[in-house]
Amino acid sequence: MAAKAIGRDNVIAITMPCHSNSSDFEDANLVVEKFGVKSMNVDLSSSFTLIKNEIDKGLNGNLVTKEASINVKPRLRMTTLYAIAQSLGYLVIGTRKSFGIYGSDILQNGEIAVLILILLVTF
Repeated sequence: MAAKAIGRDNVIAITMPCHSNSSDFEDANLVVEKFGVKSMNVDLSSSFTLIKNEIDKGLNGNLVTKEASINVKPRLRMTTLYAIAQSLGYLVIGTRKSFGIYGSDILQNGEIAVLILILLVTF
């Protein structure tokens, strides 16, 4: 939608794998190729591991719970996305996963922290 609205030369698709399945990256590349937009890959796996390990140390022998750990990834992605956008003078445009809308997994200022939110309704 963004490529059609503002021109594909004005769009950058950013992949941010974080201990992700390689098939997700391959799918993202198919979308980039289909719409002919620029792309950038920022692998957040080592950053996530570093943050998790530092939190574990701070918890004095306790480990970050799985639930708490899951919430770190979208916030790390959001921080990365906004750092790139601000550095390049871009705006952040995002969508929600359709199952997230119905499953109520929206994280405040995490996955939906975008300046323009494109709503997709799937029937």
